[in-house]
Amino acid sequence: MAERIHHIKYIEGLLLSLNTLAPNIEDAVKRINSAMDKLIKGHLLSQNIIHDEESILNEERKDALPIDIVIKLLETIKSTTK
Repeated sequence: MAERIHHIKYIEGLLLSLNTLAPNIEDAVKRINSAMDKLIKGHLLSQNIIHDEESILNEERKDALPIDIVIKLLETIKSTTK
C-alpha cells in the first residue's frame, strides 16, 4: 500500500512539474496529455492488458441492452410512478 501511495505521489509530482515548466497553457496541456498517455500505456503493459479498438467495441457491446427492453423498462417505471 505504501508503495502505491508513493507511486501516486511521484506521478502527481511529475505532472505538476510538467505543468510548472511549460511556457504556456497549451504546451502544459500537450505535455501532461503525452505523459498521461505514456503512464496509461505503461500501466496496461505491466498488467498485460492490451486492447485494440475491436476488443474495446466488443466490451462495450456486452453491456448494451436492446432498445425494446429499454422501452419496456421505461414504460414499467412510468406506470408505477403514476
